[in-house]
Amino acid sequence: MSPNLDAQPPETERPRSTGRAFSAVIAAKSLRWRTWFRPSLWCCCWYLCFAAGAELRAAEATRTASQSETTWQAARSALAEMPLPLTPSLARSNAIRLIVHAFKSNAVVRALIVLPGAVDDFHLIHRDVPLPALNSRNLAEALASLTNASQWRITFSRSFLLVHTAADRLTAEVRIVDSATRDRLQSRMGESKLEWVDAPWPKAHPILRKAIGLGLQPAADSPNAGHFERLNLAAAHLTDLELVEAVALSTGTRLSVERRRVQFERP
Repeated sequence: MSPNLDAQPPETERPRSTGRAFSAVIAAKSLRWRTWFRPSLWCCCWYLCFAAGAELRAAEATRTASQSETTWQAARSALAEMPLPLTPSLARSNAIRLIVHAFKSNAVVRALIVLPGAVDDFHLIHRDVPLPALNSRNLAEALASLTNASQWRITFSRSFLLVHTAADRLTAEVRIVDSATRDRLQSRMGESKLEWVDAPWPKAHPILRKAIGLGLQPAADSPNAGHFERLNLAAAHLTDLELVEAVALSTGTRLSVERRRVQFERP
């Protein structure tokens, strides 16, 4: 069969326009870029905010530490002005009495409080372990020597100088039941020095009740006070609320401020 010479060759299929395909590719890439960029941008912003916050916190911590160091230096200078007697030398049996008697309240350090753990360490746990020879001319030197030679630690907070061990709680546990009584305690300030060394609750009760001018529980002869730690503290120029907090720390009790009375109890 002969070929048909008059037949037209088949038309070659024209390539489709690539414009739409190119636009679709660009749109897809743009979508992927936006999908990646948005969380990445959020992460960058979060990181920058976190870094700035960390820097501010570090600066605040440095400033607070510097202020604390300055305050402690002032407290140590004040303690260095409080002389100790030349005799007897410091020992576990007399150290608490000597440092409490030597303390003088001032504008920087208004109270010295020996917490129950420190008392037990000297009078019970390590009472038979002699201290090295300690010759201290003033209260600052005495406290430095005693902390180096024993389990005692010193913490200075809110004008309170706390003598304690690692086992002691350093903040008073206070429950406010009556706000009017709390406000009264905060507004009154005692000027005279109060000093107790190894004082049982029956001895401290009448003095404390007279100082704050409110009801005080438990009563001096109450069996509920039989397990209170003995008081070892010296203080002056405290508000009545600060005074009862100091007593709570020294006796190892918690404090409840109720209507026209203050109550101490074992935790």
